[in-house]
Amino acid sequence: MKRFSEREGFKPAREAFQVDTVDEPLRTKLWNVLQVFVLNHIRLEYNFPNSFVHKFIYDLWWEHFEFSIETTPEHFTPFFLFIKSEILQEARETPWYEIYDFIEYCLNNFQFSITHKIEDFRETCNYWLKQEMSA
Repeated sequence: MKRFSEREGFKPAREAFQVDTVDEPLRTKLWNVLQVFVLNHIRLEYNFPNSFVHKFIYDLWWEHFEFSIETTPEHFTPFFLFIKSEILQEARETPWYEIYDFIEYCLNNFQFSITHKIEDFRETCNYWLKQEMSA
């Protein structure tokens, strides 16, 4: 739905689909979805070595990012900042498709909680992709 400022002509409305790109508003919205559904849960469980979160982080680090296991951050903050730089990178050096790869990896591998279900994560991502006209 167009905003008031777009409907009244004060601000141009998006008219073209985002193809082979992810603009700043969409990056930010996808980042927020990742924070709510995945990263906030990881933050709570990061220091419990026997939790599924710990396994997810190791698998993410060596399967998805293909980094050596000894470089896995020992604390949440460096992990969080790395993920944030990959999604919201100021220089926008992360290709658009790698953001989608990361979201897909989370969908396929993260153990979602009772309060934040995988269906909710998927629906929320799809909602913002549609709102921001991502093709």
